Amino acid sequence: MVDVTYFNMLLNIGLLVLIAALLTNLEFVRTLFLEEQSSIFSKTALAVIFGIISIVSTYTGTYTDGAIINTRVIGVLAAGLLGGPYVGMLTALIAGIHRYLFDIGGFTAVSCAVSTLVEGILGSVFSARFKSGKMKQPKHRKKVLPKRLKNKYNYPGQALYQETFPPLSAVVSAAAFAN
Repeated sequence: MVDVTYFNMLLNIGLLVLIAALLTNLEFVRTLFLEEQSSIFSKTALAVIFGIISIVSTYTGTYTDGAIINTRVIGVLAAGLLGGPYVGMLTALIAGIHRYLFDIGGFTAVSCAVSTLVEGILGSVFSARFKSGKMKQPKHRKKVLPKRLKNKYNYPGQALYQETFPPLSAVVSAAAFAN
């Protein structure tokens, strides 16, 4: 069950990335994001787009013990961070109301609707700092590779991956000839 849940969550995130990639290629959506003085129409259009993304995330969620595990938070937070307070709050309202109506009487209906509104508020609160680039990046420690790996790999993640997992071709050929 856990493997299915993780797979579904990865599928949901992949779907969101695909939708985002498709939307950013549309001239209409690009214009909405790049307007100097955003009109009420453009802000509302962005909120509806992000609201639809959040609704799709709710529908593609996984049911577990009466609750829905989904990626709705990504659409709502992205709306607040990228679109600003108006877009974030309107998207949170759209997604929150939909989440409540989606499962009226469910034990998570109210809490998920309220948390969606809180996520919209958080995205909206941090939108100005996010857009200005003033959000602090985490400080990374100096990455040190053992001497035997220094000349072989470019970065620690590559060393960890290639030293821990054999190349994919070796795994596939071993599995093919195992019988």
